[in-house]
Amino acid sequence: MLGKKVSGRGKVIKKKQELKFLALLSDITERKRQEERYKSLYEFERLISLISIDFINVLNKNLDDLIDQTLKKIGQFVNAARCSLFIFSEDSSMMTNTNEWCIDPSDSQIDILQNIPSEKFGYYLKLLKEKKGVIVNHINDIPSEAIGEREWVKKYGFRSSMFVPMTYKNNLFGTLGFYGEINVEREWSKDIINLLRLLANIFVNSIVRKRTEQKLKESEEIFRNIVESIPLGLHMFEIDSAEKLIFTGSNSTADKILNLNNKQFIGKTIEEAFPPLKETDIPDRLREAAFKGEPSKWEQVTYEDEKIKGAFEVHAFQTSPRKVVSTFTDITERLEAEKKIKESEEKYRSLFENMTVGFAYHKIIVDENNIPIDYQFLEANPAFEKLTGLNTNEIIGKPVTEVLPGIENDPVDWISKYGRVALTGIPITFESYAEPLDQWYSVLSYSPKKGYFAVTFTNITDRKKSVQNLRKSEEKYRLITENANDLIAVLNEKFEYEFINENVYQNILGYGIEDLIGKVNLELIHPEDRKQTTIALSRILRKGKGSHQLRTEAKNGTYKWLEVTAKNFYDSKGRKKILTISRDITDRKIIENSLQKSEQKNRNIVNSIPLGMHMYQVNSEGNLIFIGANSTADKMFNVDNRKFIGKTIEKAFPPIKDTDIPDSFLDAALTGKSSTWDQITYEDEKVKGAYEVHAFQTSPGNMVASFADITERLEIERNLRESEEKFRTIADQSFMGIGIIQEDKIIYANEAISKILEYSLDEIMPWTKSSIVLNMIHPEDLQMLREQRKRRRIDNPNLKPNISYRIITKSGAIKWIDQYLKVIIYHGKEAELISIIDITEKKHAEEIILQENLKLMELNKMREDLIIRVSHELRTPLTSIYGASQILLNHHKKELNKNVLNLVEISHRGGIRLKKLIENLIDTSKLKWEKLILNRKNEDLGAIVDECVEEMMLLAQNRNIIINTDLNNKIFLKVDKLRLEQVITNILSNAIKNTPSLGKIYISIIETKNKVGINIKDTGIGITLEEKKLLFEKFGKIERYGMDLGVDIEGAGLGLFISKEIVELHGGQIIVKSEGRNKGTEVIIELLK
Repeated sequence: MLGKKVSGRGKVIKKKQELKFLALLSDITERKRQEERYKSLYEFERLISLISIDFINVLNKNLDDLIDQTLKKIGQFVNAARCSLFIFSEDSSMMTNTNEWCIDPSDSQIDILQNIPSEKFGYYLKLLKEKKGVIVNHINDIPSEAIGEREWVKKYGFRSSMFVPMTYKNNLFGTLGFYGEINVEREWSKDIINLLRLLANIFVNSIVRKRTEQKLKESEEIFRNIVESIPLGLHMFEIDSAEKLIFTGSNSTADKILNLNNKQFIGKTIEEAFPPLKETDIPDRLREAAFKGEPSKWEQVTYEDEKIKGAFEVHAFQTSPRKVVSTFTDITERLEAEKKIKESEEKYRSLFENMTVGFAYHKIIVDENNIPIDYQFLEANPAFEKLTGLNTNEIIGKPVTEVLPGIENDPVDWISKYGRVALTGIPITFESYAEPLDQWYSVLSYSPKKGYFAVTFTNITDRKKSVQNLRKSEEKYRLITENANDLIAVLNEKFEYEFINENVYQNILGYGIEDLIGKVNLELIHPEDRKQTTIALSRILRKGKGSHQLRTEAKNGTYKWLEVTAKNFYDSKGRKKILTISRDITDRKIIENSLQKSEQKNRNIVNSIPLGMHMYQVNSEGNLIFIGANSTADKMFNVDNRKFIGKTIEKAFPPIKDTDIPDSFLDAALTGKSSTWDQITYEDEKVKGAYEVHAFQTSPGNMVASFADITERLEIERNLRESEEKFRTIADQSFMGIGIIQEDKIIYANEAISKILEYSLDEIMPWTKSSIVLNMIHPEDLQMLREQRKRRRIDNPNLKPNISYRIITKSGAIKWIDQYLKVIIYHGKEAELISIIDITEKKHAEEIILQENLKLMELNKMREDLIIRVSHELRTPLTSIYGASQILLNHHKKELNKNVLNLVEISHRGGIRLKKLIENLIDTSKLKWEKLILNRKNEDLGAIVDECVEEMMLLAQNRNIIINTDLNNKIFLKVDKLRLEQVITNILSNAIKNTPSLGKIYISIIETKNKVGINIKDTGIGITLEEKKLLFEKFGKIERYGMDLGVDIEGAGLGLFISKEIVELHGGQIIVKSEGRNKGTEVIIELLK
């Protein structure tokens, strides 16, 4: 009873006059232990409850302190020497000691246990991920493979330890560790462990809550900054219990826009905060958005003196029930701009409608070569209609060729003229006479943007008629007074008119005495000539005489060119005067300008044409003198021809001295006889230069020689001739029949055609297409050929370039030919190039092959049927054999002696292999005849892989192979679970069989945007390029007998074939990667989402 706890009762009894004491004792040691355990457990539960209350009310800033205090309380309660809290990274690759308590503070390790690679404690990590926890009652409990854990325990001398997994959303979050006193062993009870798991959950929830609140706080700060920085004003309102709309705040942008401190209105109703809104429907709009969640948008504009004072675009929307936000943007400037644009458009529209100048806007129409072929009326003003007589309502949207039929044939070529303006952007100005209207117009055409042009018309009929009348008047007075056509005037020192010959002035300028006498009238001088005229008159006053040319405005508004000669003189009173005699040189100026323009135009034309030009003139001695050349000639001969001007043709160009060219040029200049010839020079029997020369008279004694470089053309013609000769040589020697049909006639046929058809070339050449049909095409193939030709005419892109059909030769023999037809250009015209090959023997051979193939297909079907029938027939007896051996092994194993048991096991293993072979054969048959139907459902891929790994684990352990899996995330996909398990098991089985002992297999699931990949990677013997070709073939077994690779070589070669077909039925694929022998293999089962 020593060391035991007992309970007892006793009583005194009297026996034979003796008093004796009777005692009954009971051993209650176990009961007391239980009571103490329950009491301790109760105290621990109470401690955990109090701790949980502390964590409910803890502030985030105090959380770390509370965790430290809790670790201390728990550590002291469970008699631990040290308690620690580790948090894992999201991928569990790193771990950090965030909190700890030590009975001896000097033993603290928290500073060095930061960002530790988790793989250092891989054994513990695996158990924690499986949510099993780690319990070490004695150091000897640590498995040998837990190398890192054993070293750590030895280093710090903890005999016992326990780690509780901390999980969040089914993923490992961290671990709570407790360590026994140094050199003291202990046991951790199940009840204590469960309560510590509860504590771990309290820690996790508190830490997650803290992180979440921090993220929310950060997010709130980000959104607050966004709201404050956006260029929109924000007002926030809320419906209170009295159904009033209360202002709750705004952003700083709103304060700036309204120039108000909106904080003063917080807590007030919208009507109190913003009285001007009281009489509007804005409060109701905001209430409706707050209650119904229907957003609304409007513009709020205020005016002052009929001008916009302020304008805002307002958008109201619900943020949560009974809460609404209104955003507003200042659109005052935009509305002002729109108003100005509208006023400007109205002003320009009024100007457009009322201006006297005709205006029309057009779009140019071009062909596929970007050549103008028409233009379309887009817009025209009333003045255009008045000036042209065209009804704008009837012409808008129509092409000019429809509005004015025949305009495309007008010699002026209006379409090309306006097309150049639209495409180049270069404006043009000209005067035009409309004969049907008997009106003159000044026309300006310009392009506002490429492809479009505008035309303005000004009626200048009156001016034109005035000019015409003036010319008639001038002619009339010239006949009357031949010498009275100069303007004579006397001016004083102030340049005032004192005298004019009125009749001439009126005739020329239209002015009379009352218009000029006593007036300076410098304003009548053209603005561009006034300054020079004033200087000239001043110089005349100083020097006594001079001359000057200027433009003076006539009374009819036109300007006249005058050549003024002036001289000083003094009158009888000694006053200096200026006598001016002005001659009207307007016509001369016009002619000079016209000549200059014409000369420049002709010069531009001559310099821009692609022909070289040399110009000559016959001098008084009868020699041909070189007088110039255009720029094209300079470029063509790479010489500056100006240095030859004035020289005879022989001195300018010595090489032609001994030719008949000078005589031909002289003949053209004197007689007007033109001539054309090709001038060619050679070098090493090749054309060095070739020119087509054309000599013609421009005026008596003058001629021009134009020449075009035809070197390239002659070279092309020579190449064409050589090419044609080569073609004819090749065609004549070819075994292939070649013919050319042009304009329904055979224009070429080679000897091969003659041999194939058995007709002579003389008989073939007169044939037409219809003759070919009658003479050679088999009647049964005629319809097929007609349909082929019809499809070719509609340019069918899927039409084969060749066609096979039968012909009947001259001897009556039937031959098969293969015909190729191509449309070509032959001698500048379209033709058909036909090539035919005699394929009669080939057709006979194909027929024999076809018959043999049919026989082989029939034999193959018989083989497939035999395999299926044998597989089904073997299934029933095999099931009996397999089932019997399984019963013997599972229920009668102890009754069998060792030899019999060995035979039964051999029989059972053989039955498994044979059963799998038969199932594979049946699956192969189903795949062959497309009878394998998937039963697809939404499945967890990770769970499927786990089940397959568990099934193959025994095989892996037997071969000492480690399987590592990384299946953290749940990924769901629509698959046939049984069939996918068949694929994974098959590939995993192959990985185990082809990996030597002590090898490793890694399995992971990788998810991308559109795909999911199940990766199975081993450290096995790998696959060569030759072996990879056999992997997915039916019965494509890789033979490795006698290779001493240390792998399992069993199998029929059907597994991977079936796996590939199953994955492809899922719409996926199997990818195999290997760098070669002994470098492992990676198989990826890739499935589409």
